[in-house]
Amino acid sequence: MCHEVRNDATAARTAAAAPKSVAEFFGHTTTDKLMALCQVHAAHALPEIWISLAAANGKREREVIESRLRVTATALGDPELAPVITPDLAKKIVSVRLEGSNLDDFSDGVNPFLMVIQDYTSPGSEKQYFDAISLAADYDTLVGGTAAADLADITKMRTAIKVQIPTNFVTMRLMLQAFTVLLATLLEETHDVVQQLSRFTTQFLNKEPFYVSRLQNVDPKYGPARLLRYVQLHVRAYFADTMGAATPAVAAAVPTPQFLDRLRDMKVGDMSWLPHLPQRYYSTVTPKTEPKVEPEDKPGKAPKKEEGGNKRKAVRNTQMDARFEDFKTGISNSKFNDVIKKVGAPPTVKRGGDDIAMCVSYHLRGTCFESCSRKADHGPHSKDENDQLYAWCKKAFE
Repeated sequence: MCHEVRNDATAARTAAAAPKSVAEFFGHTTTDKLMALCQVHAAHALPEIWISLAAANGKREREVIESRLRVTATALGDPELAPVITPDLAKKIVSVRLEGSNLDDFSDGVNPFLMVIQDYTSPGSEKQYFDAISLAADYDTLVGGTAAADLADITKMRTAIKVQIPTNFVTMRLMLQAFTVLLATLLEETHDVVQQLSRFTTQFLNKEPFYVSRLQNVDPKYGPARLLRYVQLHVRAYFADTMGAATPAVAAAVPTPQFLDRLRDMKVGDMSWLPHLPQRYYSTVTPKTEPKVEPEDKPGKAPKKEEGGNKRKAVRNTQMDARFEDFKTGISNSKFNDVIKKVGAPPTVKRGGDDIAMCVSYHLRGTCFESCSRKADHGPHSKDENDQLYAWCKKAFE
């Protein structure tokens, strides 16, 4: 009898751990909501991310989402557009809490203010990106069973929410592109909302100086964040109306946000549609002039041309430590975010009283740009500083 009980228990555990269908994993009610949101008529036709999450059956969910996001970003032309999937964002997606419950709380639901991106426009934004990468790696280690997992630690990581308030239009543009990639992953690239947002972003970039000037004339300090606020409000409304619809027919009748209409409004000088931020977020934005550095200035990436075809002024390291010659190929052929996930951020140096990340492009490749956010490190290292960088390189590239 005891033997039969043990066999039954083993069979139950095996069945519980087996891959699930979408309906088995998310439940029939939530699956119906996802089908309405994604504009499909069968669970097997849902975007791959939902099928993959169900098949994973609660295992390594953050990594599953990140993997699908990279596939989408690559299909859209740039894998580096994918945002970091924080444990909190993964939890929102897996629990299908896309719309949230409080439209004035940017930490609630899935929205553009939660996009952690490869933003190299300032040391502060760069640190936020490195911190998010480290948090995601630590979380994967804990839930993957390769370290002693404490429920309190996992809960703390899942609730570590960093709302990003863009302070310039470069960061805003990257956050908007990252959010488009996320929506294309959740809904499919052909979805009406994704198509509208993608066309909006493309047309905005095509005449970026004009649209930026319109926004700056209205609000030079909060313009970037207020434009994201508009996107957040209308995508949230679409999520809520579609997933809350009583029938598929009602869900299908929910109007798609017409983002392109706002570009037409800007062309004729109508900015009345631009929403304000909730009061709590005004104090979090520090006014800052538009940065000259572009996020493409990363190790291993060719210099971007400015208007007129001129390259930004490069700087050359004429006093490179010979030990770093062996790592030139590694830094040129690697994606910097993958290196960071593997070994952590580069070492820091004290410059002007501040701790800043070393400029690996300057010290490993021997070149960088005058506009680099880490230009304070464009100079000779002490022996101890070079030793720290060399130890980091050994872990990263060997």
